[in-house]
Amino acid sequence: MDDNEVTSDSPEDKAALIRRLIRGGATAVLATAVGDSGWPYASLVLTACDHGAAPVVLISKLAEHTRNIAADDRVSLLFDGTEGFEHRLTGPRASVQGRASATEDRACRDRFLRRHPEAAEYVDFADFGFYRITFERAHLVAGFGRVYWTEATELALGLPPTEALDEAETGKIIRWGFLVKKHGILALEREIKSAKSQDPFMRYGVELVITGYTGEEVRTMLANAAGGQFQRGMVNSDILKSMGATAPAFGMIGTLVGLIVMLGSLGGEGGAQALGLGLAVALNTTLYGVLVSRIVFIPASAKTAQREGILRFRNFLITEGFVLLAESKSPRFIQDKMNSYLDPKIHYSIEKSGGGGGKSKKAA
Repeated sequence: MDDNEVTSDSPEDKAALIRRLIRGGATAVLATAVGDSGWPYASLVLTACDHGAAPVVLISKLAEHTRNIAADDRVSLLFDGTEGFEHRLTGPRASVQGRASATEDRACRDRFLRRHPEAAEYVDFADFGFYRITFERAHLVAGFGRVYWTEATELALGLPPTEALDEAETGKIIRWGFLVKKHGILALEREIKSAKSQDPFMRYGVELVITGYTGEEVRTMLANAAGGQFQRGMVNSDILKSMGATAPAFGMIGTLVGLIVMLGSLGGEGGAQALGLGLAVALNTTLYGVLVSRIVFIPASAKTAQREGILRFRNFLITEGFVLLAESKSPRFIQDKMNSYLDPKIHYSIEKSGGGGGKSKKAA
């Protein structure tokens, strides 16, 4: 199955496809309103997105669309996923509506430059700035006759529980940075002794760093481990999603049984009573099939997928930390690099944590 397909009519699947188009797109058509006239103005822009899949653009204050945004922050971005389709109009595309606001979030800058390294040539020009588009709603065209509106509450992808990451992951790796800087890589051997209090992924990362692999080698192996863990975890979500898709069909089987009972009772004794019983069975099984699908299986699948997504982000963050440890980067560099992936409101601070990787005041 193609990743750019809507597998069901559930809001989760539609929102997931829109997010994939945003994350996978390197460009989009930005539409703004021109001054007092209100005429639509469309332009091509480079795009990236933050961890919540909100689009991020880098634009110049001298550009027409930037002046339009200053007067009216309502914008629309068209993300095109039709490339490679023999008939382009059968491919998916999404028009994301929202409000654009200037941002100095370091994480947005880093993510944008990773997507568009050529932008480093002009990113620091005085007239250029980053803008993040906050979701209002989106219009998804998944192919001929497959048109959906999706609201912001369905599009927004919540960040992982970053306070837990701050204490359990970021702080621990920064503390290890101090340990490595002071005593060398082999000082991490003591962490293996406390492996019972660590999950297998963390333990594996420590072992790789101690072995002496380079940063890129550590990244490759941990990325493989994280990818495999995510794929295994998503099996349960896929099973639940399949059950949600087939539950109404099983309800239809019950409907057919009810119809058989109804037809078999025609002309016989107690026909009216048997007819009513058959009709009740037919209607109840259809109802139960839909209810079980929408209330049990599909929400459980979405919740499982969300949990695995959070775990994947956590493993990605840990991987970056171990790469920096393998490269013997300073604790300050480790802090700033890992903070670039986190919400600015919960950035880890060496100073607030006592300067030596100990517990922060918040956790004390």
